[in-house]
Amino acid sequence: MPIRSATMMFVLILGAAACGSSESAAREAGPPASVEQLVSTIGCASSHIQIDADELRQGICETPQGRYTITTFVTEKGKRDWLDYAQMYGGIYLVGTRWAVIASPDLLETLRGRTGGQIEDLSHSSQ
Repeated sequence: MPIRSATMMFVLILGAAACGSSESAAREAGPPASVEQLVSTIGCASSHIQIDADELRQGICETPQGRYTITTFVTEKGKRDWLDYAQMYGGIYLVGTRWAVIASPDLLETLRGRTGGQIEDLSHSSQ
């Protein structure tokens, strides 16, 4: 399934989950890095916001080395739910405080040196 279709399903699921959560649990303290801050750190030649929803924002950016999909979340729980759902599609993600980046593994390793975070490989399920 293309990333764009999978992303839209994530948004729908997160939106449904958010409807049942309390306002006090909806936000964590302190802002995460924004999509724009991560785009700047990556050094993208071009970028655009693909999703701007209450529970997450997602941007796409291009560099000569490759393409990045950057998603920021309002809560850590929202990020974790998104990653749990993404596991069915597999992939490798660079994950930080309330953000996740999708790109090729070599690009993620390079970016990790500048942003911190950890690499999560969702392509293999635990048994």
